Amino acid sequence: MNKVFGESKGSLDEGFFSRMGFFSLASVEDLEVVSLVNRGAVLALQGSLEEAQNVLEQAVRISPRCKAAINNFIYVLLRRGHNADVIKMVQRI
Repeated sequence: MNKVFGESKGSLDEGFFSRMGFFSLASVEDLEVVSLVNRGAVLALQGSLEEAQNVLEQAVRISPRCKAAINNFIYVLLRRGHNADVIKMVQRI
């Protein structure tokens, strides 16, 4: 047995990951969504609205309750003139 931070653990990895607070799968998904939302925002600001829409749509699919993803996605849809899609999306929320 290895000693990690003063406690005996079955393996060094087990102790390391539990003590250091490494991200669980849900947290990794959250980080992916944050990355996608940020990327989508940058693309939208650069005028690459089609690509921004695709990126933000992916963020909304992964995390359908993420307000930043939804807001940015709606913004891009409106900028692209997809008003009917916005209405459908708002009705779903």
